[in-house]
Amino acid sequence: MRTWAETTGAPTTGVTVALALTAEHMDDAAREVFKTVCDSRPTSLERCLETPALSGNLARHAPDLLAHAARACYLGLPREHFREGIRNFSWPHHALRRAAVAQLPEPEQLPWLPASAVDPAFLGPFDALFTHCPQHALAVAGPVIDAATHSASRRGTRRDQRVYSLTWPLAPGDKTFTGTARSWHWPWAETLGPTPAIAAAARLRRWAHDQAAGGADLSELVRQVLGCGSSIALVAISVEVLTLHARRLDGQLDDLLGQPALWELPPSPDLPLLEVLPYIVLAAPAERQAAYQEASRLLQAYADGGPEAEPGSSERQVVVEAALVLDRSNYHPADPPSRGWVNTAVQARRAAALRNSPFDLGTHIEGFALLNDAGSMCGHAENANAPQAETDSLFERWSLFSRACRTRSVDHPMELGRIGALVAAAVLKTATAQTPPEAVRWAAGALVEAAACTPDATTTLLDAPTDVQDHRAPDRSAAIGLPHLLADHALLHAADVTGEAVHTALLHLARSAYAEVRTLLGETLAQLWKAHPCNGPSDVLHTAAVGVMSEMISTAGLAPADPENEPRRPFRLPDPVESALAEGTAHVDLRLAAAAAALARHTAASTCTHAEAVRPLAQALGEHDRLTWTKQSPAMASRSEKWRRTHDASAAEAALNGDSFCLTAALDAFAGTPDTVAGMLNALAQQATDQARVRRLVALWPAILDRFGPGRGTTLGQALLPRPSDPASWTPSQARGLVWEWAKVQANRPTVADHLVAVLDAHALPGARESGLVLDVLGDQPYASTLVSDRVVAFLAKVLTLESDLKDGNADRARRLIDSLAAHGHQLALELQHHLEEAPDPD
Repeated sequence: MRTWAETTGAPTTGVTVALALTAEHMDDAAREVFKTVCDSRPTSLERCLETPALSGNLARHAPDLLAHAARACYLGLPREHFREGIRNFSWPHHALRRAAVAQLPEPEQLPWLPASAVDPAFLGPFDALFTHCPQHALAVAGPVIDAATHSASRRGTRRDQRVYSLTWPLAPGDKTFTGTARSWHWPWAETLGPTPAIAAAARLRRWAHDQAAGGADLSELVRQVLGCGSSIALVAISVEVLTLHARRLDGQLDDLLGQPALWELPPSPDLPLLEVLPYIVLAAPAERQAAYQEASRLLQAYADGGPEAEPGSSERQVVVEAALVLDRSNYHPADPPSRGWVNTAVQARRAAALRNSPFDLGTHIEGFALLNDAGSMCGHAENANAPQAETDSLFERWSLFSRACRTRSVDHPMELGRIGALVAAAVLKTATAQTPPEAVRWAAGALVEAAACTPDATTTLLDAPTDVQDHRAPDRSAAIGLPHLLADHALLHAADVTGEAVHTALLHLARSAYAEVRTLLGETLAQLWKAHPCNGPSDVLHTAAVGVMSEMISTAGLAPADPENEPRRPFRLPDPVESALAEGTAHVDLRLAAAAAALARHTAASTCTHAEAVRPLAQALGEHDRLTWTKQSPAMASRSEKWRRTHDASAAEAALNGDSFCLTAALDAFAGTPDTVAGMLNALAQQATDQARVRRLVALWPAILDRFGPGRGTTLGQALLPRPSDPASWTPSQARGLVWEWAKVQANRPTVADHLVAVLDAHALPGARESGLVLDVLGDQPYASTLVSDRVVAFLAKVLTLESDLKDGNADRARRLIDSLAAHGHQLALELQHHLEEAPDPD
């Protein structure tokens, strides 16, 4: 078996899954096979590590094997290809939401996080390891965080980002921890980074807090946390834990308090150290006061002449305040004394800062109101329910607000620019013939200037920030507002700018290094293209849209991975871009090209001459997708949802309109990637919105079911039974025909039973035969309790009450299944079983 594991060319994911399921019974030979697969095929471990049932079983019965698998997967060869220091699978990148930790308050959540966002502490194998074997967990989490931190520091140095350093005394001597501010934030999942490292840091933080809450010795706990690596993220965790348990401190933080970097790094979002520091100082015995006095002196000396931060910077101000808080001589009894002690030096400094501040509450509130009203007019989701403000009133308010800010010398030019650009976009988007010309001129000038400031993708190495969402940034507002100038000749004339100037500004936006800028620009142009029919070959809006599409693709070039582990460098694709796309090389940043693909899909269906120019580009993009999607790195594929959805929808729409070439070609190209095939089939189901399209889908489906039906995974198994987007467009015979054919190849697959029940509910097909199909799909496996949802249990309860099911024997099968699920601990099945036992006998 070991020789087979080392030499087989067959997929080994099934082997690791099977061994993980039977971890309790593995002998030495099986353990050796598992280790060999880990070392020779680390990419086959993803499912084993990221499925809680599998990683949990390994952690309970063979934690050393789970730790071995995690090291092999995240840190194993070939390390030189890990741009982020570790192997980063397709985990969620912008949907992480940390949950509350023991004794800490409920964290504030960002308003744009979806409800489906997960706590990174429960991703991957780290939760199982820390739950069942903390020592193995520490031995894995530390190196994973270290490798990612080292990579982030190396890349940050090339971009002139500061690498912080903190020293902590540990036996047998001082230990130095380094990293960027980004790495420091990982335990709270507040910055971008490789998700395995964020998950490891978040779970380590949760474990450390749980240990401290349980009464663990703080010194020993800190030694364990800091002993597992050298990343500055470990210091962030230790400081937060010690801060929370300040009453139990015995000098553990003292050697850190005089290091300026501690105060220049962002504080814990849940419990800032500076808020607790007065208690630490006042509660400390006299022998430690001298150490705090020395720490205060060092911080003040650094604040007076340190090289790292500007004298007036916010980081430097925190250092100054920390120095004042550490000085015991600054504390005096409050008035009345029952209120404790106050730091008079801090009070005096804050009072002076308030007197000299240009801050004005009324101006501040008006700034928020302008953002809210302008955001509503521009269609921002969080402002969707806000009342619409009049365009001229909005401009007048902006004029007064900006004048007040300049009069008071408000030192927030970036925020002022954001508000102004958003107001400008709202003015152009909602302008009418009655809008004051000076408002239009100002708005056009502000947005042309904002467009010129967006970074060029071909010359800016932004890496992960390409994905950053910042919808109030000035270049985002320019993408929303500027296209409206080309859709209305009178508006363009009032703006006192030429069409060429606006076109040039749009090309600047098309080259943006931010995917969000391109997306907003593409969506705005698509809406205007649809609303304003072409008036001939010289139509400025349609001409500009074609140019924007071409520029978006040309500037989305991304060189192949560098063997020296350098970031993939952007470049401009050579002309003609259609030929470059047809090469079959994965040299396009799909995140940046997705907006062009979506715009091309919407515009190619038009009948004007400009659409004729778009169609070859749309076809080239589709061909590039078919040739390169399976060659994309996991990181690129996981961050290219918009690209994938666009091409799936395009192929589905064409197939349902009678042209199945693109669909057939894509299914051929992606036959080896079941999840991609599932996405295309789901797109077909979503677009079957009328009777003609449903008839076409039903005609296509038998061949699809024959090809992909058996043994292709849960996601594809569910997609092979289309869930109706408009049930009224389906006839009962069409629905039953697909359900019955699908159920033939899905018997004894309880993982897809939930989907079948949902489809039957959507079609309102409650018959006994359909109930029998659900029971056939559920099968009678004893382990089904880990695979069956509450929806299925509710369906079984319904079967027990239908007379037709009682006659057909379905009720007896349902009762046996409920008893089996209850025996394996399924909570809802236990409740239903109890209810049935308590119910009176119908006889």
